[in-house]
Amino acid sequence: MRNNKIMKKTRAKKSVPLGIKILSILNWAGALGVAFTLSILVIFGKDYMQEIMESSRSILFYALMGIVFFFIGLGLWRGRQWARMGEILLATYGIVSTLIEISLGRFKIGYLLNFAVAGVVIWYLLANKEVKNFFSK
Repeated sequence: MRNNKIMKKTRAKKSVPLGIKILSILNWAGALGVAFTLSILVIFGKDYMQEIMESSRSILFYALMGIVFFFIGLGLWRGRQWARMGEILLATYGIVSTLIEISLGRFKIGYLLNFAVAGVVIWYLLANKEVKNFFSK
């Protein structure tokens, strides 16, 4: 039993890799951005942000994504495997949605940046040995 407690303490003291810290902070920034946008929506009304929010469903989806960003950031920081998989899924969604937008003829230079960043995130979370060790607690 004592040996088990020592192992838990050792695992808890593993340092968070810099890239995971950055991803966590970016997720939290995304959550804050969502909160800020929704606050503007509440203060100024739906007409003010018609281009962003077209319906109540999109507002609800947007709010849920803010919550998802917050908890994925927290889970990444704490080394939770579910958060790692969630971040990989979000990055995969970014790549797929970028490819769909480009195939529909709606090319913007930002799509290339989104594609590249999402690809680097997936590679980092799947291939980096330090990250693998961090999430294998």
